[in-house]
Amino acid sequence: EVASEYGITQSMAYRLGHKVERRWEAFEAQTWDAPTAWTIRVDRAQVVRATIGARVDANCSVREIMALHEHFYGLDASFGFVQGVVSEGSQKAGEVLGTQCLGGIKSAAVDELFSQEKPVLVGIDLDTEYVFLLRLAEDRSAKTWKRELDALKCRGLKLEHFVSDAGKGVVRGAERAFPEASSRRDPFHVLEVLYDALGREERY
Repeated sequence: EVASEYGITQSMAYRLGHKVERRWEAFEAQTWDAPTAWTIRVDRAQVVRATIGARVDANCSVREIMALHEHFYGLDASFGFVQGVVSEGSQKAGEVLGTQCLGGIKSAAVDELFSQEKPVLVGIDLDTEYVFLLRLAEDRSAKTWKRELDALKCRGLKLEHFVSDAGKGVVRGAERAFPEASSRRDPFHVLEVLYDALGREERY
C-alpha cells in the first residue's frame, strides 16, 4: 500500500522500513537524564487562560473544559464559572472583531449554516480565510443578506468578487449589496449536483 501510494517500488518500501526500525532501536537504546520537574502556578488567571485556550484552539464544550480542569489541575471548576469565562471571552472577541477594518477583503465566500434550526450568515475572505461575517439571523432572505452586508460597508468592506451556492437569498442579497461585484457558483456545490446527477444516471 505504501509503495502504491507514493509511487515507489516494494523493495524500496521494505528498505525504508528496515531503516526506520534501526533508527528506532538506536533511539530506544539511548540513556536519558532524569526528567525535569515543572511547576505551574494555578491561579485564576491560569485557569481562565486554559479555559479560553480549550475553547478556541480545541473547540471544547463547557463540560469538556470542566473535565480538562479536573484532569490537569485536580480542580472542580463549576459549569457557571467556565460558561462565564467563555461568554465574557466571546463578548470581548466580538468587540475587538467589530473594530477591524475590512477594506482589504476583495473576494469572499458567502454561505449559510444552521444553529438550532436558525440560519447563521457567514462571510469568509478567500485570500486569508478570515471570517468577517458570522451572524445569527431570523431568516436567510435577500433582504436580510443585504442588510448584514451593508452594515459592514462602514468598516471598509467592498467586495469585487463573491462565491456562493445557488441559494436565491444569498445570491440576490450579495448582488444588491455589491452590484459591481462578479459572482460565481462554488465548485463544491457544482460537484455535489453533478455527482448526484451521475448517481441517478447510474441507478437508471
